[in-house]
Amino acid sequence: MPDMLVRLYDLPDKTGIIKELEEKGIQVRRAIGPEKHIVVEWVRKEFNNHWASECDIAFSRQPVSCFIATKDQE
Repeated sequence: MPDMLVRLYDLPDKTGIIKELEEKGIQVRRAIGPEKHIVVEWVRKEFNNHWASECDIAFSRQPVSCFIATKDQE
């Protein structure tokens, strides 16, 4: 059986990408609890119920594992 280990300490740094997006007015951040109903409904509308369920579960994790990108508060 092949080695299935993943060296997470070797992952590339994403800070540059995040800063590049911020310069374009796009904010990427972890969603917060009060946004759950808005985010889950948006996912349901734009994708389907299956993805909305996955998004709902992401809000139940600690810390929340759902990240959102916004531009001009949209």
